[in-house]
Amino acid sequence: MPPNLSDDEIHGLMAYARDKFGDEPYPFAPALRPIREVPAKLDPKPKPEPLPLRKNLCAEPSAGEEE
Repeated sequence: MPPNLSDDEIHGLMAYARDKFGDEPYPFAPALRPIREVPAKLDPKPKPEPLPLRKNLCAEPSAGEEE
């Protein structure tokens, strides 16, 4: 069941958690993994759009193509 928190309360908790992780000497310790996952659930970041495919500018033209 998700907590019934206002946006201001969620942002306050997120700021507090970021501050605490900034002060932590070992923020990526395995014991803290569950704690690090909670802010991602409360304030999820949108997934970035995939980059468009790049054209191969170094490829030589095919035999049937004109230069």
